[in-house]
Order: sequence, then structure tokens, then C-alpha cells
Amino acid sequence: MRFSGLQKTSALTKTAGMAAVAVSLSVFMYPETAAAVTAIGNAEGTIVNMAVPTLNDIQELNFGAIISGGAGTVDVSTGGVGTPTGVNLVPSSGLQQGIMRIVGNAAALVDISMTAPSYAVSNGTATMNVNAFDIGNGPGNAHTVTIGGTNVVDVNVGATLNVGAAQSTGTYTGTYTMNAAYQ
Repeated sequence: MRFSGLQKTSALTKTAGMAAVAVSLSVFMYPETAAAVTAIGNAEGTIVNMAVPTLNDIQELNFGAIISGGAGTVDVSTGGVGTPTGVNLVPSSGLQQGIMRIVGNAAALVDISMTAPSYAVSNGTATMNVNAFDIGNGPGNAHTVTIGGTNVVDVNVGATLNVGAAQSTGTYTGTYTMNAAYQ
């Protein structure tokens, strides 16, 4: 059986957003002379973008190629390590963790979570269940990340693929959805 990967979709949980402009005005006064009074003003402003963070699929979650002799699982860690139980993995078959990139305001805290505890992958009418998603805080748990100074943070995604005892051979694909919202 070959499993090509689990594709990501991004769902954004919208929070109230606003643009704020902080303006400071400095005025320099010169001593008064008989001719005239001159004032020079400098204005500075900072725009803070409080829009919803965006999610981008950077790397597809892939469980690799699996040789099935019966029911079992393949766990892919957030570090990209595959652990088969009851099945065998074909070496160098593309196994990798998923990576979701969050783009937003530097230093902002972002709550991330999966929208469901499990998702199906399919090959025609044959399906397998993918569950125990790990997005950095253990399987099934929501997590808070801080966006870095470059306005991005990458979130590694791991999960467990459940292989049936009489699973049909073929390439299985599917999608999962992650939420991201500013705190």
C-alpha cells in the first residue's frame, strides 16, 4: 500500500481586527526674534495590523509507503519520525511531518487547534482514519505559539494513521483543517 500524504487546508478563526495608528507630534520652538516665529513639526506613526493570521501549507504530512500484513498504525511525530505498529514502512518512501506556516504580527500570541479530532483519507471508496494530531503540545491538544520577529512561525504537525486488517492497496489522500486566532 502506498500513502502519498495528507494535504492541509487552512481555516481561520476571525477575531475582531482593527488598524491603529499612533501618532506623536514633536514641535521645535526657536527663540522669538523681531522678524518672525518659526515652528517645525515632525510626525511619526506606527501602523499596527490586527488582521487575522494566515496559514500556509509548507510541507505535506506524509505517512510514507506501508506494507500491511494486518491492522496497525503509523505514528508520525512532529519531528518527522515514523513509528509503525503492526505494519512495516518502506525505507525512504517520503515519510515526513506536516508543516503549517502562520504569518501575522511579530510577537503576537496565536491560539492554534485542529477543527476535528480525526480526518479520513481515501483511495476511491477505501478509507483510513487519521487521528491523534500533534501540533506541538501533545496529541489532541490546542497550543499557543508566538509569531517571530520575521512575522512567521512554523508549526510542525504529526498524527497517527490507522491501517485496517484488509486495507486495499493504493494511494490514499485527504485534508485536515487547522484554526489560528490571535489571543
